[in-house]
Amino acid sequence: MRVHLRQGRIADDMRNEVGRRMWLKVRVGKSLSSDNPHLELEFLGRPVIVANDDKGEPLSEARWLLFSARGFKDEEEANDFGERLRRAIHLAGLSAKLGVDGRLSGHDRKLGEVGENWPRQMGLLKPHQRYAPDVHGILIMPDDDNTLMPRMSVSGSVAASPSHFLHAIGEGDNHNTCPPVLQAIYILNLALINHEPIAEIVLAISAIESLAGPPKWKVSQRLLIDELTRGHLINIFWPGS
Repeated sequence: MRVHLRQGRIADDMRNEVGRRMWLKVRVGKSLSSDNPHLELEFLGRPVIVANDDKGEPLSEARWLLFSARGFKDEEEANDFGERLRRAIHLAGLSAKLGVDGRLSGHDRKLGEVGENWPRQMGLLKPHQRYAPDVHGILIMPDDDNTLMPRMSVSGSVAASPSHFLHAIGEGDNHNTCPPVLQAIYILNLALINHEPIAEIVLAISAIESLAGPPKWKVSQRLLIDELTRGHLINIFWPGS
């Protein structure tokens, strides 16, 4: 494993914009069969760059992908976009049999915490630059090139076509998908990432069980149950009891 600081940008020709930038880091079960270090897609009318997290390396060597979008007016807008993109990526990972782990909403995880004092003491951070942790999931930051973060990378040898994956992301936004379905999609992506057959079966069964869980009672149903348990409505069904 290699750990070093990388600059908070994807392409060198991008210019500073006022607002916020969104990064979404995901783990994939297969690499994309492309020699390009990054590709571009359109999602919700906004350009998104997907790149090898190991900057400059081809997508065919990536086991971590970094999705970047910029030009958001504030953190709320950037985060909402990131959550919708994350859902679409999980759907696309399942559709393309790629296997994607972008974490569930609210469960983003720091992969490493270097701390800001050490890189400043080592001269890796200039006075105008800031430090951000390496996050598995969504990271929102100021939309400039002054953010540095540690980055970990691993290599892989199995590749998948990027065309199906990127097309499915562009067509895959469904913000009305209920939480149990999103959780099942997430678990099925984990099954695709895991290469142990038994583990794949267990995870697939877990996904089915998550969908088969008991539904929540509506308020009206709960009120009716409360009335029945207190015996107030028994005479309606069994007169004279």
